[in-house]
Amino acid sequence: MPFVKVNYYASASGFSALAGFNNVSDPSATGVVVADMQEPDGTPTGYTLTHPTAFGGATGALAWATSSPDPDFPLEWWRSAFYVDVGNTAQIGNLPAGAPYTLKAAGNNGSSRSTQYGVTNADTTPQSYTDSGALDPVEAPVVFTGTVPGDGILTLTNTELNAFAYTNGFSLDVQVAAGPSITAADDITDESQTATFTLSGNENAPTGITINGEAGSNITFVSENTGAGTETYSYEPPLIADDDTADLVVGVDGTTAGATIAYANSYDRDQLTHPATEAEYSENSLSYPNAYATTQPYEWKVIADANASVVTINWNALEADDGFHKDVSSYATPVANGSTTVTLGVFVPETGQAYQFNRTITVSGGSVVVEGEGLFHSLFSALEKSLFKPLFR
Repeated sequence: MPFVKVNYYASASGFSALAGFNNVSDPSATGVVVADMQEPDGTPTGYTLTHPTAFGGATGALAWATSSPDPDFPLEWWRSAFYVDVGNTAQIGNLPAGAPYTLKAAGNNGSSRSTQYGVTNADTTPQSYTDSGALDPVEAPVVFTGTVPGDGILTLTNTELNAFAYTNGFSLDVQVAAGPSITAADDITDESQTATFTLSGNENAPTGITINGEAGSNITFVSENTGAGTETYSYEPPLIADDDTADLVVGVDGTTAGATIAYANSYDRDQLTHPATEAEYSENSLSYPNAYATTQPYEWKVIADANASVVTINWNALEADDGFHKDVSSYATPVANGSTTVTLGVFVPETGQAYQFNRTITVSGGSVVVEGEGLFHSLFSALEKSLFKPLFR
């Protein structure tokens, strides 16, 4: 909710700029007098302050006030003002159309003169500020509420009711809707899970969702909490690399809402290095050279383990040794003669591709042998091996 304050001060009368205000000292200035109005903490708003015509002058005196009736305006603000014969206007531009606002203005002048104020699209008719002669405190400012018109400009008019019209300045509080936000979101522990997120401040259903830039799918309404003003939706996450601080971004109401979640896929093991040539791969390995179209690390998982009555494989040792391309017998303990099949999965973060394949392991006389051509056979059995020879020259 941007909040700005304006101080019209008479420097020739010894008054100066006030901290936290947009300060204007030249009553003769016309056009844009503040190009980017700031909030009291210095935050720029992009609002502009324009004087279509000049004020007549500036004046002030310490005797005008001994205390302030409003905490938004310090004592010195009440002791100085711009004035004009008949009347004048100030325009505040670049405001969000349709936003509710509250504007406060005053014309304390030390001479018991009255000024009538009006504001565009105000809920009330023009109001008069009369300097009644009270000093401790002076008369409180007039207050207007309304909505910003479609052109984003509020016009504050001040008109003399007896002699001159005075303006110490004004404050403007614009209630800008915060827009949609994500108030809760599930962490991902498996790419196959159905996850949920909760939106607040949205008018329509979300139209898209991404995690680290990769699209999720099947966004479905789950429930609404009317008291809290929230809606919960489910979705199917994409398959991406593990990330403890993944960016969840939801498209809704023509904008985006974001949150940070922890993401872990089901590929719980890593192959950090792998050779570039076929000759460096063991023929008795679980992998196949270059089948994953990457030179970068990849992730893998055991979907179905070997039959423990035939052979056991120390998967932890294999992973620690980057052993996916090495002789599996180095990590296997034969139990009895026979055959068993393991099902493995590989995910390549570089390409976003995932693979699943079976390898048959045969134990005979204490030896552990991987039979067939594994992924190579399952992916490319319809092609001549000669097509792949150029890969490994």
